[in-house]
Amino acid sequence: EKDSFMLQQKKLVEVSDEVREATNRNSNVDLDKVRLRRSSHQGAIDLYNRSVVLSRMVEDAKRHAEQAKKIAEGNAKIARRAQEYKEKMDLVVEIPKKLAGQTLLHSLRHFHWDKSNILSNAHFHSIPFHVLHRMIDTQSDFQER
Repeated sequence: EKDSFMLQQKKLVEVSDEVREATNRNSNVDLDKVRLRRSSHQGAIDLYNRSVVLSRMVEDAKRHAEQAKKIAEGNAKIARRAQEYKEKMDLVVEIPKKLAGQTLLHSLRHFHWDKSNILSNAHFHSIPFHVLHRMIDTQSDFQER
């Protein structure tokens, strides 16, 4: 009986060892599965974080590009206006002094020719007819010009 009891105890120990080893194997497998899931989850989290950073960088780049576009459009508008101004100024022609002296359009605003001659050759005034007669009458050298 003692031997049979010992054999039973030995079988229980062996079964117990087998159960322990199987449990260790199962727990190791489960631990590996958890680690694998955790690493895949961490990888997904890292990818998400990188995508958030990249999307912020893209938004910043878009904002900078829009600002640069607005500045470029403003500069183009200024350049167009400058070109238009230059083209209009190219159309303005100074009247030669000799011609200005021979025309009544040249600055008859003043009652004295010396004051009028100080002004630019492109300076004109509309002259009422009665003022023109008065100027001719009051200035003796008017007819000589």
